[in-house]
Amino acid sequence: MKNVTSKGTNKETYECFDTINDRIKEIRLNNKMTISTVSKLLGYSVDLIKKIESGKRNVTTDHVIDYCNYFKVPSDYILFRKKNKSTKEQLAEQIAELPIHDQLELTKSIIDRLYKLQSNSD
Repeated sequence: MKNVTSKGTNKETYECFDTINDRIKEIRLNNKMTISTVSKLLGYSVDLIKKIESGKRNVTTDHVIDYCNYFKVPSDYILFRKKNKSTKEQLAEQIAELPIHDQLELTKSIIDRLYKLQSNSD
């Protein structure tokens, strides 16, 4: 992890997570969890998580899978820092590319189906 100081008067410090170990730590920090909490949730010792986050222990495939499953992050993010778009984001982009008339027709169709689903459940 690198500490980067911004150029300016207030000298803020930003953390850049550039290794797999750093991204494992970033996931924990972003979820506002302690090492102890993560160790209990994933079934790892506190010492193991400290070693992984500090780079003193290599991350195994099982570690990546466990983090991905629990924290709902794509493995590409942990391994390569790539953020895969969710299905919802992909769909929103595809809809935005449609001509406005088609967007309106699609919206109408969705609303009609929702009404049918609601009336079937009543």
